[in-house]
Amino acid sequence: MKLFAALVVASCVSSCFCFGDGSGSDSANACPGACTGTGGDRVCTFTAKLDIFASDTGYYVFNECGTTVQPVLAMEAGVKYIFDQADDSNWLHPLGFAYFPDGAHMKVDELEAGISQTGNSCVNDNTCDAPMYYQGNTFLGNSDPDTKAQESIIYPNPNNSGNFGLDTYEPRFKMGRGDWTGQSEKFKVTLTITDDAQTDDIFYFCHIHGPMSGRIKIIRNGVPASASDVPALYSHHTPSNFDIGCGTFGLGGYTNGKVCAPLESGKFFCPADGETAEATNFNECLYAMDCAMHTEMRVNTHASDPLTTFMHQMIPHHQNAVNMAKAILKKVPLNAMNDMNGELGDLFWSIVNEQNMQIMQMENWLSEYERVTYAEAICEETVANVTTTSCAPVYKADTTTPTTPTTPPTPPTPTTTTTPTISKATSNPSRTTAVGHQLPKLPTPGHPWDSHTLLQSKHRLQHLACGL
Repeated sequence: MKLFAALVVASCVSSCFCFGDGSGSDSANACPGACTGTGGDRVCTFTAKLDIFASDTGYYVFNECGTTVQPVLAMEAGVKYIFDQADDSNWLHPLGFAYFPDGAHMKVDELEAGISQTGNSCVNDNTCDAPMYYQGNTFLGNSDPDTKAQESIIYPNPNNSGNFGLDTYEPRFKMGRGDWTGQSEKFKVTLTITDDAQTDDIFYFCHIHGPMSGRIKIIRNGVPASASDVPALYSHHTPSNFDIGCGTFGLGGYTNGKVCAPLESGKFFCPADGETAEATNFNECLYAMDCAMHTEMRVNTHASDPLTTFMHQMIPHHQNAVNMAKAILKKVPLNAMNDMNGELGDLFWSIVNEQNMQIMQMENWLSEYERVTYAEAICEETVANVTTTSCAPVYKADTTTPTTPTTPPTPPTPTTTTTPTISKATSNPSRTTAVGHQLPKLPTPGHPWDSHTLLQSKHRLQHLACGL
């Protein structure tokens, strides 16, 4: 806490303004970054990193704002800002900037050379405010991303082609993690707000993953250009206490015995004799992951389209892989003893980032083809508390009547098991989950916020009261 306070004080001292504690927790405490110089030589920096444990996709943090995830940033108009993405955690998370949350993900205007929200004549010669993307000190907008030919006029000079480097920058974030982190020349973005008529807030976001937008307040003469937070921005998600301990996301409602048979039943795995406390703790996390996946993969199949059923099952399957990899990164130190060449670290980060990217692709497909979300497809069920004295699983989610497991040829004899009662989903878009909580309604396709609503449905029903 003392270190954070010192960082905030340093940021405020180096800035011409300071709001509240400068942590970025809200607009009243907007984070000003670290600034040097005066007048035309003034430059400010935000050093970006990714906290992969803060949400399913992870959230941005900035060194200058302490530990606040997705902080509200403050940018002085007319001052050059550097967004440093050199840290390895930025892999597959290239920063973008937009006039509305989530930019291209929501098909809304981004800050680009030929786009303005104020009727500025900059749209006529491609000189509107746009981020400039760099690798090392090389501006990536100086050549055509397809032909590699040198641009005859370079942004922000008038009458340029509109190339500000994004079309080269983003693809370079998609190379393998080992190759990306091994590059000697790192990545950064610069942005200067010059449109005097722009008063509404703008947003930073991730061009590959979402929803990951954060608010930016434009500052003029030491005060925000807009006293209100406009446009609106959705709330960011918070992991449960259970997830914080495991490094996972969305599992608070699936902890031991709440939905599935208790851990001791051997439903998902058989605990080793004499296991360490660390192993027991990890197994409790693993149990919740397995319970979530098995519960959420049990979906109502589509009547005519196997591809839809595939998407509905594969999304929670991928989410389980993401959570397993996160739990390892959180709880198991990787070092020369167990990861001599650093390949496991690349493997686990790749599982998290690449499978999250694939989840977005599948959810976008479901939205585009007007299918229900995977959460809407989950079968409704009331799951009984199942026990057994054997490690052989006895829970059968397909069964609609109570059964007693067959007595094995050798003792001990399993206890009588009560099976779940199952009911098929109806066409009513208002649904409840296996633990009796409301699911989001399917939005009307084409609604300007439908993608965000659909994306939210994957968060393993984190609005559950259980485990929070």
